[in-house]
Amino acid sequence: MAQKHKFGRQGESLAASFLTGQGYQILERNFRWNGIEIDLIAQNDEYIVFVEVKTRHNRLESPEQFLPQRKKQRMTRLADFYVNDKAIGLEVRFDLVIIDWQKDNPVITHIQNAFLPGW
Repeated sequence: MAQKHKFGRQGESLAASFLTGQGYQILERNFRWNGIEIDLIAQNDEYIVFVEVKTRHNRLESPEQFLPQRKKQRMTRLADFYVNDKAIGLEVRFDLVIIDWQKDNPVITHIQNAFLPGW
């Protein structure tokens, strides 16, 4: 496995553990549909949450740079398919979890409602 891929998977595992600790249930990891992948799909009492995870060393990018318009559109299409296919009646939310490694310690930033879909 390429080092970058392994690093990203480690970040996804940290994000899943973090969300579980916050009361979310992880429904899917690395869910793929029609050439689109989402890192995590989680649920709490109110929302079905589609989560993009970004793992970095010494973050320089702003959160907006992590989700360009094309990525948002693809996530929205996947979410639409998923909630219709699974007949999920919860509100949909799109979150971003940033794992920023600083001196071998992960700093986790959870941005809820990272963007609003244009359904």
